[in-house]
Amino acid sequence: MGHRSTRAWGLAVALGVGGALCLPTTAGAGAREEARAATRARDYERAAELWRTLAEAGDRDAQYQLGALHRAGRGVTQDPAQAFRWWLLAAEGGDARAQFGIAGMYEDGWGATGDRIAALRWFRAAAAQGHAGAGERARALETAIASAPDRGRAAVAPAPSAAARPRPKPAPEPSPAAADADAAAWVERRLAPTAAGRPDGAEPARAYSGWAPLSMASWRGETGLVRGLVARRAPLEARDGEGYTALIRAARNGHAEIVSILLGAGADPNARATDGRAALSWSASEGHTGCARALLERHAETDGVDASGRTALGRATERGHVEMVRLLLEHGARPDLPDGSGTTPLLYAVREGRGEVVAQLLAKGAVADAHAANADPPLCLAVRGGRDAIVLALLAHHASARTLCVDGAAVLARAAAAGDEAAVRTLVANGAEVDVRSGLGNTPLMLAAERGRAGVVEALLAAGADSDARGHRRYTPLMFASAAGRRDVVEALLAHGARSGLRSEGGETAEALAAQGRHDAVAALLVEARRRERVLGIF
Repeated sequence: MGHRSTRAWGLAVALGVGGALCLPTTAGAGAREEARAATRARDYERAAELWRTLAEAGDRDAQYQLGALHRAGRGVTQDPAQAFRWWLLAAEGGDARAQFGIAGMYEDGWGATGDRIAALRWFRAAAAQGHAGAGERARALETAIASAPDRGRAAVAPAPSAAARPRPKPAPEPSPAAADADAAAWVERRLAPTAAGRPDGAEPARAYSGWAPLSMASWRGETGLVRGLVARRAPLEARDGEGYTALIRAARNGHAEIVSILLGAGADPNARATDGRAALSWSASEGHTGCARALLERHAETDGVDASGRTALGRATERGHVEMVRLLLEHGARPDLPDGSGTTPLLYAVREGRGEVVAQLLAKGAVADAHAANADPPLCLAVRGGRDAIVLALLAHHASARTLCVDGAAVLARAAAAGDEAAVRTLVANGAEVDVRSGLGNTPLMLAAERGRAGVVEALLAAGADSDARGHRRYTPLMFASAAGRRDVVEALLAHGARSGLRSEGGETAEALAAQGRHDAVAALLVEARRRERVLGIF
């Protein structure tokens, strides 16, 4: 596509000619944020869809981002010509990143016919806007052109239509005799101008400082480069500043084909970075099942631990990666192996509410009551999080309904205080002691009454809870409810025979406590209840 025709097309899009619509500023900002969020979540197909809408409306940043996706083949077909098209629009709109990228494509003849004069022009344009590295690239190209002026320019052919466009030829692989420094420069040029996982526009030399060429290509998902470097016998176990190998980088970013290539070439599946994490650990935490499968087939340690004592299974359960958990368990991962803090995979899954993962772990023999010495058991975590389905699953696998939580409270008391009626009924049905006492001597009924948990109060009374039991300061459930002004609870307790005339340690009746709290409606109920008790002779 010639510059003039591209510029005219870009203007038509921006003005809404030919059916393209300009997005309102607020809508555009929202769509940009949604696209960035999709990119962070690695939902590249959604990101490409959002960026395309914005790009077609003339958004310069979106044009750059869409071009970058086409260049890398993320969420769209890898297509250098499409990358060139969108970057050229952004470059002509003044985007320094796109200008730098277009210059590299002209220089390498990738996505467009090679044209070093055009490359130089765009490097200079990017440098004029302060792009780091563009000035140095421009000076190097000036020197190269001066030394071989006859090779300076080749005509830039218009971009063919999508239907007629041939697949771009890959850039020539470097000579096997090239030095390591040449390999690094070659890879860096092929990866310019962005660094995946780094701020947009980051210069590769800076973003990948200390990385071996194979690690750079593996992290970016550049399969062709990886194959070329492996063929050159690039060091498979070279490490960057964080101790990562190329295999760990590929696994972390989910490049399953590259993981297989590296393993096939002899990369160590159990190599660990400075933090002790191996490729399987990253595959598990990020949910990259294809990578994990390749690693396990090459005998990656299923239960290997990192510096914090965490296993791949522990990380997968915490993140809720159901298929990953299934894969690891099928390959013999131990479901009860705790990490350095004593937390088991089951505890991670329960804490995060991963019900399907909990079911898998229990089916593989995870102990439903296992927990660290100073931490809540799984059942207490499930109740605290309101995970009723998980409560049922744990009880079905022999968790005790009389479990005590880390603070000494019975799990039934915790459920009652939280107002979790379903958990209360389930626990009682599975043998929980209905009048179990807290450290202050209060029963679950007292806790529920004070907090106004009417449904829980009804459930406990139906299960036989003592409506006149004495707790802290010799308060009864009725006194707790009256002092807090819980009218519906007071009515329920009275209907179940709670006596209103009983006195606390300080001599107060429920009526007096309601009056002290200025709960007039509750006090009136209690006056009438006391009158009925006198008529019936109840003291």
